[in-house]
Amino acid sequence: YRRFRRILAESKPAAVVINLSGNSAIVTLACLSARIPVVRFSRLEFSPPRRCIDKYCWLKASAVICPSDHVRRQVLDWAPAHFHQRVHHWYDPHLRGHVSKDQVHKLRGELGLSDAPVVGYFGRLHRRKRIETAIHALGVLRTGNRDVRLLIVGSHDGSPVGASYVESLRKLAQELGLEKAVSFLGYRDDVPAI
Repeated sequence: YRRFRRILAESKPAAVVINLSGNSAIVTLACLSARIPVVRFSRLEFSPPRRCIDKYCWLKASAVICPSDHVRRQVLDWAPAHFHQRVHHWYDPHLRGHVSKDQVHKLRGELGLSDAPVVGYFGRLHRRKRIETAIHALGVLRTGNRDVRLLIVGSHDGSPVGASYVESLRKLAQELGLEKAVSFLGYRDDVPAI
């Protein structure tokens, strides 16, 4: 707690974003005592906090960002009504309206997919995501259906380590003879169509 308070005093952040559960109570309490707003990022599934201190810290967040409306609803089911206005979801695939069959057909043509079955990974390209598992699974899927394709949508964090990981994924696809079946699309803003 004291060490984090020193970090806050030295760096003077405008806000602190908590993305993981570990030590979040200590971080939140240090931020509250330093009068620094806390933003919580809820993971893929929300589990209501069990300890009183964790519940207190969640309810002291200036905002809670959820990755989907489904997770947002889970948080709202748990949180008291006065807290609801602070809970938001990050991405809504329906904000852009309906994606037509023509749009999907055009995109499949641009990506060279024809009528192939498609499996997709959407997210940050990071070792902890274990994207190599999807590439290995594609190899298994293709034994039963030679046309299956894997679309990897997202980018790494820009670091040399991130770039190295993406390169290792490309190399793995090549070693498994899947380089034509795996497409690295990078960051895209047309995720609903994909």
